[in-house]
Amino acid sequence: MDDALLELINTCDGRYCRITSAAADELHALLEMVDFMLAENGVTGYTDTMLTEAQERNTEDSAMKMLKQKVREVEEKEQAFKQLIQQQEQRRAKEMEELKAKHAEQRKKETAEKKQHETKRESLEEAVTSHRAMLQLQMSATDDVHTEKMSVMLLGLSGSGKSSALI
Repeated sequence: MDDALLELINTCDGRYCRITSAAADELHALLEMVDFMLAENGVTGYTDTMLTEAQERNTEDSAMKMLKQKVREVEEKEQAFKQLIQQQEQRRAKEMEELKAKHAEQRKKETAEKKQHETKRESLEEAVTSHRAMLQLQMSATDDVHTEKMSVMLLGLSGSGKSSALI
């Protein structure tokens, strides 16, 4: 005998009935054995009600599996969406930091340019003041024949010589 068949017989506590299709009383003996076992175990035969209940349980189990699968899919989509939002927020934060750095650099550059323009303006004002003073000196010097020539260097606010004139 096949090992699988022997295992089945052992599972059934050694109960089996051998029948052939030609012998009708062997079939009758099999049915009696089934009825005896059902009565012994307190179980009736497999009914339509039992089949319907099993099908309903199977349907409920399938519905629960589908529902759990849908819940998993929704959770996965939600997680993916949260990751996308987090990536976008990180990208925006990085862009904001870059913009802040760029604006700070631009303000620093503008401040330096403003200081340079202010220094240049002051230098030009000193030169204009110096030139006016020189013109006034030239006009006020009215000696007859012997005009002395004098070299004058006017100092501006910065202390560097901006112009010189012969008077």
